[in-house]
Amino acid sequence: MTSLIFSAPPDEAINMSGDAMAVKVGLLLSDLIGVTSTVICHTFIKDNVKSGSLEFQIRLYFSRRPEEAAETFGSVEQVLAVLKASKKMKHVGGKQIVAMKKFESSLKTVLEDLFDEMETQMTTLGFTQLNLLIIPEKARQLNFLISEPEIEKPNLVKASQIFTLDKAAFPDSIPLWILHMETFTNEWWHKEHKPIYTEEIFTFHNLNILTAEELFVVNQSLEPTLKELRQKIEQWQQGITDGLPSPRNREFLLNNVVPNAIIPQQAYFEHPVITSAQEYNNQNISISVMLGEMYFEDIWAFYRQHNSIADATWEVLTSNEQYKEIGKQPCAVMLLKTNNLENLSPKPEKLEEQVVSVRKSITID
Repeated sequence: MTSLIFSAPPDEAINMSGDAMAVKVGLLLSDLIGVTSTVICHTFIKDNVKSGSLEFQIRLYFSRRPEEAAETFGSVEQVLAVLKASKKMKHVGGKQIVAMKKFESSLKTVLEDLFDEMETQMTTLGFTQLNLLIIPEKARQLNFLISEPEIEKPNLVKASQIFTLDKAAFPDSIPLWILHMETFTNEWWHKEHKPIYTEEIFTFHNLNILTAEELFVVNQSLEPTLKELRQKIEQWQQGITDGLPSPRNREFLLNNVVPNAIIPQQAYFEHPVITSAQEYNNQNISISVMLGEMYFEDIWAFYRQHNSIADATWEVLTSNEQYKEIGKQPCAVMLLKTNNLENLSPKPEKLEEQVVSVRKSITID
């Protein structure tokens, strides 16, 4: 069983802590989860930022702390000019060497402080706790260029291939879309794009209060209990792929999938890590996991409304005759309803946009 989470659209409607929780749900219930590079970046934020070029790190620092950076170093261009000049210095006096060392030390200190701050932020939001589960055996990274989402290059997929669940992006199995119910509450959604049907199969508590080690232990313990449930979900998915009528698929879901969720659900509730963690779940946060069917074009409309489908990809999806036909077909979805979502940590202001914008400003071929 494979699931897919296309990282949260850059919209206030989606809480980033909820997005981290959704990834954890997918990892715990699925054999494999497809995730976009944004999830990887958030999970390993410090390593990812530190692996970038020094110019990238400097630009990120200026975008994150503009006032402090301007007061301390002036401008990005000034910093880069000083560093460039230092490499050309061959015969300089002792004072110049001391001044340059002091400058480099100050820069290193503020950058390290920034990296620590960003890691702490992602830990608070629940992402860094994924680091023991975001492994090749459990998670497949789907890479595409934000600036050119339909370009063909080695190790890249087209965004349109993700949105149509194309075999080029998912060669082994068709995944379940993971979507947040909280984003569907507006009138537009319920009138025009609501799911064909949904049925609840599982409940999780606030997974964001678990450490990386606790999540790993819970995952290992649940694995043996999930075999039958995953098989039945795949059979239900196959019925949808084969074009069976939605009422028939819903009947299979109720009669075969829901009953096989009882044993793993009980194992989850009785797990010592979960029972112990519940003492700290004082905000009564929980997630209801529902399975259902939605039309591809409704999923596309959702992401387009939240500015997560670029114009180039939208053009492909809406003009390509094969994709237009796919849009009219239903697909299997996993819908998450987070109770008391407002109690989770809010989206950090401009974090994702800053990282992306800085990376886009530096072209490396």
